[in-house]
Amino acid sequence: MDAWQFLSEAFGELPWQQQPPTERVREDHRATLLVGGLVFQIRRTYQLVTSGTGRGSSYLRWRTEITYPYAPRPLLLILPRNHIAYARIPTGDAEFDKRFRLSGAPPEILRRAFDEPLRKRLLAGAGRWRLVPTAEGKAFSIDVESIIEQGATPAELREVLDLFALVCQRIVGEYDRAHAEAKAAGPQAEAAWVEAQKLAAANAKRGAMGLKLAILGAGALLIIGLVALMALMF
Repeated sequence: MDAWQFLSEAFGELPWQQQPPTERVREDHRATLLVGGLVFQIRRTYQLVTSGTGRGSSYLRWRTEITYPYAPRPLLLILPRNHIAYARIPTGDAEFDKRFRLSGAPPEILRRAFDEPLRKRLLAGAGRWRLVPTAEGKAFSIDVESIIEQGATPAELREVLDLFALVCQRIVGEYDRAHAEAKAAGPQAEAAWVEAQKLAAANAKRGAMGLKLAILGAGALLIIGLVALMALMF
């Protein structure tokens, strides 16, 4: 089942609007969807994707994302279990921390947002599919194609979008509540608090980039070592 049919069975007919094509995005279809009091954006594109380097490494593919924009809040959320580039934020819930790897920024906002009721919902609702949102830019997002590939049904997509809405509400709500408290303390306190949140997000991204570069460097050194060893052997 392709994403068009999948989305139609999950949510009925959507108010798609086609956008002008670009050099990289040959088709661009967008729609909005109201779930849990939040307006989600659905974007389905047929775009040029580049993998690797050299000739013949670009191809066209369909991509469908459901997103909830949180900008200008400096938020960062990495939830998939196998994402190790960002530092873990322990919740104190052994079962949750075993199943999920909560990372991101600001850490205190995320720790309060992922309270016991939300953790229980995620543990009960995530099932065997990785249907949890990730945010590294300006919006929380889930990839519809990956959900289809994992064998989920349209009904399960509706369920995960309800859960997605709850996660977004909790994180944005905690951020806005903390911001309101800082604002009530005066302009200087608010400005300092906002800068601290921006710094936390920037530091998390820098730390992740540093780890990725370290892994790449270690890999390069390993390859050089193997080449040198083979040269000695032969």
